[in-house]
Amino acid sequence: MKATLRSGRRLWLPPLDELLTSGGDARLALEAGSGLNCYGCRPAPRSEALSFSSSTASSISEHAWRRANDVRARLEAGESCTAVVEEQRDILARRIGIHALGGEVVFAPSGTDAALLALAIVRATSEKPLASVLAAADETGSGAPYAVAGRHFAGVTALGREVERGSPIAGLAGIELFAPPLRDRAGRLRPAADCDREIESVVARAVSAGRHVVLYAMDHSKLGNRSPSNTTLDAIETTFGPGVQIVIDACQMRVGRATLRHHVARGRMVLVTGSKFFCGPPLSGALIVPPHLAERLSSGLALAPGLADYSAACDWPSAWRGLRTRLPAHDNIGAALRWTAALAEMETWYAAGPLRRRELLGSFAAAVHRIGADLAEIAYLPAPALEDDEFPEQSIFPFFVQHERGSVTPALCTKLHRALNRDLGDLLPGLGERERALAASLCHIGQPVAVAGGAVLRIAAGARHAALDASAIEDGLVRVFGKIRLLLGNLARIEAAL
Repeated sequence: MKATLRSGRRLWLPPLDELLTSGGDARLALEAGSGLNCYGCRPAPRSEALSFSSSTASSISEHAWRRANDVRARLEAGESCTAVVEEQRDILARRIGIHALGGEVVFAPSGTDAALLALAIVRATSEKPLASVLAAADETGSGAPYAVAGRHFAGVTALGREVERGSPIAGLAGIELFAPPLRDRAGRLRPAADCDREIESVVARAVSAGRHVVLYAMDHSKLGNRSPSNTTLDAIETTFGPGVQIVIDACQMRVGRATLRHHVARGRMVLVTGSKFFCGPPLSGALIVPPHLAERLSSGLALAPGLADYSAACDWPSAWRGLRTRLPAHDNIGAALRWTAALAEMETWYAAGPLRRRELLGSFAAAVHRIGADLAEIAYLPAPALEDDEFPEQSIFPFFVQHERGSVTPALCTKLHRALNRDLGDLLPGLGERERALAASLCHIGQPVAVAGGAVLRIAAGARHAALDASAIEDGLVRVFGKIRLLLGNLARIEAAL
């Protein structure tokens, strides 16, 4: 999708909903029937839906839509997209509290793209062969194992080039991948100490084999877990020094600003997004580059040539002129508008103040457990151990859905997820008034995640909930679980129709 000149500097731009689905990969494509993408989101406000889906993705809110439309108008009036992106770079750095540290922000179409950029930076700054260690590999995005191994993770890149998924990206071939899981074959969480020891052992072997290690550490997985521990990260840095570059996967953004500053101050790169906890529209990613690497990149190092299929010059800081000249001069207006929306949500969350934010997370967690406690159809996964002062409460709640035949299969779990997010009034005739209202409710929650041969659905708190009172949140949760029970009582129809 390209903007076209109308007269002078003024541009013609497509409508905002079209722009919000541009400049990313196939995950942004809309289904012909529902008008939703693969995450169940619409590229326009969907206030009629209950939204507890921030572990996956959210539809854009009304106030974020207005902010994005304002920036669209600025661009259409002739303002440079590069100038808008530079403004966003500064705003993001200030909002997440890393501006004063001297780090830099590199934008990416998604968190997976950001993981690829981190790998490319290490490749550009190291003469050794690389090894990637992907901690919590079983609780990260499906494209991450490809990206951190220097391979194409989808059939089309964010800049529109068709590629073969799994094939090496030019300049990033030969990267060894280690993917230690969090769970055993039965789906149980392994002891944290065992995971830590395995990661330390894998890193030690790779370093002794002469490889520069990129350790992707998970700080809040899609099920809310962390690996390895902070103690282990510190020990690895002490033992191996510059032989290991740690990259923190904070894409869920369920980490506090003090934690982010700590990672950057330690010289770690950090992957962030605006489209998970902060509820911006999918996809929006960024890579936080610590000062020592930012200084090297500003000198004009050459990145892997294949990165030109994924990243444009304006994604990188304007001061890095030498590096930018090797990348396409492409304005990713869609990504800029998605970040505009995410930054609006971020502003609202932080404006709520620390006490309100902690109260929200605490009351949300209490409501989820209280409402689900007496439901035979719901079985929560054990709560993760949390260490973050700004996120002291669990905010992602994975649960198995059970019926008389046991836990539902992954395939049926996917159908339930779709059915929750649709008006099923026509599909389920003959219901009473209350049940008809439940059937019509649009309940958008987190996508299924495979666990122990089955799958869990997820309820998640998001930044957007700061604008709601506790009673509205609790009422929404009651409706979500009520619709799940209704669907389980009509499984044959659901399985046949979806």
